[in-house]
Amino acid sequence: QIDNLDFAKVAADHGIFAVEYVNQFFMDKAKDEAYLGEMKKQLEQRNMPLRSYLLLHWQARLSDAERDLLLAWIDEEIDLLSGPTWP
Repeated sequence: QIDNLDFAKVAADHGIFAVEYVNQFFMDKAKDEAYLGEMKKQLEQRNMPLRSYLLLHWQARLSDAERDLLLAWIDEEIDLLSGPTWP
């Protein structure tokens, strides 16, 4: 089974090199810790923006500051989803 994070690679393996993601299909992912963790891993490995996105928007690159901002946001969201911690 593949998910949207794998879709661009699978599509490219089948000769499809342009994939458009529509955010309406991912609204539930904002509260999915596993998905956010995978997104964080992709950012840390510098696999974002996705190659499929870069095919259409070849100038799109994340600066280190933008990557750090996204990583901080993901960490904050995961902390919120995990609930409060008590000493």
